[in-house]
Amino acid sequence: MEENEVLVAIHIPLPNSSNKYFIRSYKQARRRDDSKGIVSAGLQVQLEHSNSGDNQWNIVSGCFSFGGMASKTIVATNTQQQLIGLSWTKETINQVYELLLKEIILDELTPGGQIELKYSEYLLTMFSFC
Repeated sequence: MEENEVLVAIHIPLPNSSNKYFIRSYKQARRRDDSKGIVSAGLQVQLEHSNSGDNQWNIVSGCFSFGGMASKTIVATNTQQQLIGLSWTKETINQVYELLLKEIILDELTPGGQIELKYSEYLLTMFSFC
């Protein structure tokens, strides 16, 4: 965008298919009316029904992005790639947490500090999504 441009709307098209889509956005702040979030997240997962007939759903794609964790938005690319094809189970969700902790490394130079709080906030975000 140019400096004199304004974002008016965002359209996220979802295909009309038998796949399930889950899209969520979150912002965690110190106070309810605080405009500056400690952590923000945009999460998307696409599932398709397994062909095995066991009422299981497999992950087709996912996108996990986090703001407030670094100087720019972080997209958990490695985590996203490792989930493709896995079943949507509690064990897989636990694996997501472990992958994210390894992928998103925060240190004392993290903007705004509060590293422990940021980790706990983004994990709470993932819990509420799943």
